Amino acid sequence: MSRAFLRSGQADSGIYTAKGGTPGTDPNCTVMIDRGVQVLGEFGEVVGHRVVANFLRAEVTPEQGGTLTVGTETWTLEKKTSEDESLSEFVLNG
Repeated sequence: MSRAFLRSGQADSGIYTAKGGTPGTDPNCTVMIDRGVQVLGEFGEVVGHRVVANFLRAEVTPEQGGTLTVGTETWTLEKKTSEDESLSEFVLNG
């Protein structure tokens, strides 16, 4: 399934490195990056920009504080926002 996401342009190959680990040079995970807007608050809403990554858990088990590199961009996994049997979603900082 990850190959289908990659071929269609809906996903990217990335390098995930656990906190304190040594970064590799070869992609080891498939991630779907969402560069979107987050609206906070019910009254007097505040709009902010955030980047979120969805990892396929069959490939890696990401944890807060790890890093993700896609191409020339590197982010730190800031906060897990959801997880199920197949995907882990993290807000990225970087």
